[in-house]
Amino acid sequence: MPRPLRGFLAEVPELRPWSLTFRDPLLEARYEDEYFEANLVYIRAATLLGAVAWAAFGPLAGLVVEEGLFWDRVIRYGMGVGSSLLAFALSYLPNFRRFWKELLTGAILFSAVVWVIHRALVDDARPDWGYAGNMLILIFAYLVSRLPLRFSALVGVAVIAIHNVGALFYADTSTAAEAEEAVTNLIFGDYFLLITAFIGTIGAYVLERSQRLLYLREQELEEARSRSEGLLRNILPDSIAERLKERDPTADHGRIAQAYDEVTVVFADLVGFTDQSARAEPPEAVAVLDEVFRRFDAIAERYGLETIKTIGDAYMAVAGVPESRGDDVDCAARAALAMRDDVRELRWPSGDPMHVRIGMATGPAVAGVIGWRKFAYDLWGDTVNTASRLEANGTPDQIQVSDRAYRRLRDRYRFSESHTLDLKGKGPTPARFLIERNGPR
Repeated sequence: MPRPLRGFLAEVPELRPWSLTFRDPLLEARYEDEYFEANLVYIRAATLLGAVAWAAFGPLAGLVVEEGLFWDRVIRYGMGVGSSLLAFALSYLPNFRRFWKELLTGAILFSAVVWVIHRALVDDARPDWGYAGNMLILIFAYLVSRLPLRFSALVGVAVIAIHNVGALFYADTSTAAEAEEAVTNLIFGDYFLLITAFIGTIGAYVLERSQRLLYLREQELEEARSRSEGLLRNILPDSIAERLKERDPTADHGRIAQAYDEVTVVFADLVGFTDQSARAEPPEAVAVLDEVFRRFDAIAERYGLETIKTIGDAYMAVAGVPESRGDDVDCAARAALAMRDDVRELRWPSGDPMHVRIGMATGPAVAGVIGWRKFAYDLWGDTVNTASRLEANGTPDQIQVSDRAYRRLRDRYRFSESHTLDLKGKGPTPARFLIERNGPR
């Protein structure tokens, strides 16, 4: 096989090169379903076109046919038009998609048989009508019927065979001259039919291959789009991702920003990470950090917090953005307690127990999308700074909260006595340790 042909056939490994079916049965089934849905209107139009073609030739035949005019009408309008209209009616059956290819193939082959019967019973029918009519049937099968290649190619072979059987059956061979003329007509008829079938098969092959290749590329594009959208939704909240998709990301995404009267920020930081990571192999340190952040992500999702970012071994999440749920402070407190308890179950590669400091603050903030090539959803404001400094000045395995958060939660949670911290940029700041929730979590 020439190298260019081998390259052409191997260009799409997902596709069988000769039958033009996908190697993956599930992909083939999806394609068949979508192909049927997209082409049903054309399939029905093809059956009506078949009826029109049978009927339209009637007036022309009437100019020539005198002997056998009755049979011409019966065969043409009764069998030809009738079979086409029957195929059209059957296309409205609920399970038509299951047998439409077989039905249309049978209808086309029936037309070829009817054409042979017409030639045999109508005395005035011209000899060249035999192959001319079957050429039209072949063109119909390859280009109009929407049949897949394997069905249209089968139709091509069968129509030529039907034509030959019919031509031999009704040929007048009573004399040597008539026998020679019949053979000549058969040869010329086969020549035109074979050329039509060859060109039609090539055209049908190229058309179906292009359709299937386009479908495959559309599936790959859809999968890539789904992955991209999934990544976008991992980076941004769903509502922000939807807004960003509706805008020009290179021009005005920075306008996606909103001020909030009250959010609750949770900062969590692993105690001793720098020392422990220096004592462990890099893959071990990364694996531990990944395990911690996976757990934190699951907790944030469980309680409706939005993960904002990680910085080294620090983890930041917020409740109340991009939409408030009404119980944001409570959700943040539950998440903070769950983070504290989860970390107690973990150990460093050295075997030492793991500890975490957590800071939590409630107050106003501004959230929005920053960056151009790499988007990020971030949060700004004094509440963010307060939560960060409450964590930095906290105690291992404790959740240090702001006074505003305490006032929102004091009826439902147990806290330590108030103490005062001298926070950078804020001065003396009252704070408490969140101990536990009153009642079940």
